[in-house]
Amino acid sequence: MAGYSAQFVKTLERQADIPKEKQLNGPASLQSLKDRAEKGGLQILFAEYRVQYLEHLETKGFDGVCDFLQECITSLVQRRLQKAEEKEGLEEVEPTAAAAIP
Repeated sequence: MAGYSAQFVKTLERQADIPKEKQLNGPASLQSLKDRAEKGGLQILFAEYRVQYLEHLETKGFDGVCDFLQECITSLVQRRLQKAEEKEGLEEVEPTAAAAIP
């Protein structure tokens, strides 16, 4: 998938007429896109890149990959929210439990 990512970035850079010396070498990441944008390269946020890349993969027939990634992201977000709720619940219970100890 890293190869497809790098290829997709090159396509976006060509469409935006980014000079070769300002183009990204390798697959996109949060930091690499940010660094390139600061140095005059492709101006795209990582979140937007991910959406465009998933759409691109779908057009190439990678439906299963897109479904898998979207399910993973949804599951991870739900898990993070659940952990935050559990943590809040513990913080609410702890003071009461501590007060009950003589």
